[in-house]
Amino acid sequence: MYLDGDSSILITGASGFVGQSILDYMSNSEAIYGKRITLIANRSLPILTTKLKEKYKIQFIQKDLMKEWGSFGDFTHFINLAGDGTEDPYSIQSGEKFLRISRNAVKWINNQDLNVFHASSGATLGYVPIDTKATNVWNKENFIRYRLEAEDSFLSEAIPHANVRIGKLFSFMGPRIVSKKQYAINQFIDGAITTGVVNLKGDSRTIRSYLWCDNMAEWILKSFLSPSDSILNIGSSVGVSMVELGKYIASKTGASLEISTDFETGDIYVAPNEDTLKLLGVSEGLSWMEQVDELMQKRTAEAKHGY
Repeated sequence: MYLDGDSSILITGASGFVGQSILDYMSNSEAIYGKRITLIANRSLPILTTKLKEKYKIQFIQKDLMKEWGSFGDFTHFINLAGDGTEDPYSIQSGEKFLRISRNAVKWINNQDLNVFHASSGATLGYVPIDTKATNVWNKENFIRYRLEAEDSFLSEAIPHANVRIGKLFSFMGPRIVSKKQYAINQFIDGAITTGVVNLKGDSRTIRSYLWCDNMAEWILKSFLSPSDSILNIGSSVGVSMVELGKYIASKTGASLEISTDFETGDIYVAPNEDTLKLLGVSEGLSWMEQVDELMQKRTAEAKHGY
């Protein structure tokens, strides 16, 4: 069942970038996606706009989803964005935590009839190292293995009660990501604005593809239009290298570009989204250059106010 005015939605991982972007989209959209939203997060409270609170009855639950899940209420739709919350998502410890949370979710699902979206990672499709002979290739084996196990748990064990869709999430841009200083795009923009230098420390040949946050949110919400057991690739198919990204930001700001010669070999990470576009009837929206422009405008405005 697609989201309509009678839907009741549960969202875990609600205060993260993806969850917050979905709430922003629901707030700004003219469509009504339900009557009640229940948000679960382990740490910070999600940012809720006045408009969102006027459109929906909202409940917030602060809970550690590593533990047994309780009775949160009755729902028609479940969007599972819960992560492990660790600083190193590629560690074995992180993978084990993610899998435990996922299995707890599956166990909880089996007690009720639900339409489910489970957020996985595009990395489970594999990534292509630029130099396969390099000895310092970034190893994502643990990250991928545990997320594949979580996907399998949802698809094999949450049936027959739930209609499950798996969303493999790739890379995104959006205003909620500006505060996350670990991302290359933020480092490039901050350097350009504060020091006049875009410092590219990694492999300049690394390729990523970026989907704007509103499109990401739209695709996730529209995932409930797809058949049960659908595997959706949520991300852009248009790749951009880190050197292209750095040069663009430098040219727009008048900054210089410095490229390190000491780095680990990079990889290519682009979403094969053709089937997903057709299935959901969606499009990619903003180009990566338009997305960068949006972020630079936001970061410039914040810098003027001393943020």
